[in-house]
Amino acid sequence: MKIGIILGSVRAGRNGEQVANWVRETAEAKGGAEFELIDLKTFELPRMAASTVPMAAGKEY
Repeated sequence: MKIGIILGSVRAGRNGEQVANWVRETAEAKGGAEFELIDLKTFELPRMAASTVPMAAGKEY
């Protein structure tokens, strides 16, 4: 079984990478499956890379 751990933040200064790596390391230590870190920053998501969060953009995407 393969389980993906998704790192969802793509913005500069994100802190989720440390958390995602900790989750992966903890899961691998328990075993029972293969774990893969999926970093959304490696995918082309132009709307999600903006410095303004969508909720604060005032519908100006």
